[in-house]
Amino acid sequence: MKKNILLLVSGLFILALIGCATSTKMGNDFNSANVNNLEVGKTTEQEVIQLIGNPISRTRSADGTVTLQYMYSPGQTIHAFTSITNPNFLQEVGKGDKSLTIILGPDGKVKNFTESMGSGAGTKQLLESLK
Repeated sequence: MKKNILLLVSGLFILALIGCATSTKMGNDFNSANVNNLEVGKTTEQEVIQLIGNPISRTRSADGTVTLQYMYSPGQTIHAFTSITNPNFLQEVGKGDKSLTIILGPDGKVKNFTESMGSGAGTKQLLESLK
């Protein structure tokens, strides 16, 4: 009887741990190869969307500028045994991450843009603080 209870409890514990797996995928992937085609003072918002895709957010400021924000993280499945099965997973966090911020002037044309790829530094710091 004790053996059956121990087996049942062990099985439930393993199922609970397996059920704790999470995927951290965020945003929609965007075509970063086309960023080189953006021209300050020339490319319009419509052309940006044709080149890069739809932004994750669009914000209009009081001065008429528009900020388009693109973010993507392919994510990584993390479960209770991740650090055992992949001891280097903290170094792999953030690979494939990318973000792009495009600022359009009041005339609707690209005024400035900034692209960031693969750092994942914020995510790494958060996970390391949880250790």
